[in-house]
Amino acid sequence: MDARPDFTRSGFTASGGQGARVEIYAPGARAQLPSLGQDSTLADYLQYAALNNPGLEAAFHRWQAALEKVPQARALPDPRLTYAHFIEEVETRVGPQESKLGLMQKFPWFGKRRLRGEAAWEAAEAARERYEAEKLKLFFRVKDAYYEYAYLAGAVRVVQQMKSLVRQLEQVARTRYTVGAAPQA
Repeated sequence: MDARPDFTRSGFTASGGQGARVEIYAPGARAQLPSLGQDSTLADYLQYAALNNPGLEAAFHRWQAALEKVPQARALPDPRLTYAHFIEEVETRVGPQESKLGLMQKFPWFGKRRLRGEAAWEAAEAARERYEAEKLKLFFRVKDAYYEYAYLAGAVRVVQQMKSLVRQLEQVARTRYTVGAAPQA
């Protein structure tokens, strides 16, 4: 069983291209951050970066905020309740009035609410794409640093091996020189 925490925190998922399932970062408690050490994998570093990057978290929240606007855009405008109290009675054709109570509701033309909802949905999709782009940029930077580190660690190992070989060759040369077996020219 994998002991690493689940990359999704609140269970949000989205379908990627060709039936693939894409896990989506959802911010939550920082207690589930993976511990990073010498045996950490690239996936651990990617997970840590995604869960600990404020820019990615901000992009996620912008996307969630855009999703919350979709039902609002599809809804009817708020009704208005008005109340007026007259200092002096107003005389109308039905008699004097001391106060007036009114209720108004605007009804948009047919299809307008649907179009506003579609526009809000497209704005949410654009925010999701910006979030995905931010995540890809972050993952590129992490992978670039990870592979650069792996390359440099390999280069250090090669240099250490070469240094060890040079020391061995030096020891062999000194030994041959002391016994007189080495050419002196």
